[in-house]
Amino acid sequence: MSSWDRVKEDLGIARTALEVQVDDAVSGAPAAGLAIRVTKPDGDLLHGRTDAEGRARVESGLAPGVHTLRFETDEWYADAPHLFPHIDVAFQLVAGQERRITLSLSPFGYAVHGGSS
Repeated sequence: MSSWDRVKEDLGIARTALEVQVDDAVSGAPAAGLAIRVTKPDGDLLHGRTDAEGRARVESGLAPGVHTLRFETDEWYADAPHLFPHIDVAFQLVAGQERRITLSLSPFGYAVHGGSS
């Protein structure tokens, strides 16, 4: 880490954030209202839901390390036939990094993509 990165981190300028985007691969629409859960490296949990655009964002409370993002697909599909009751995605965060995770969801499959925002 450069000295400037350390200064930004000390001043709270650098932030560690997570952006999630979920789309229904069958309809092409955003997966609005999908419950998500982030398990932090220390075991603490953060809960949320995707908005009308299928997005959720966590801008505080994330430390560097390995996190697990759970998509609660059982609840979202309700009584419709589907294979996966939930989908867990483990990912690594580095201090000051903004990570973007995209899930393309269908009843019997999914695809996950990750990157930096």
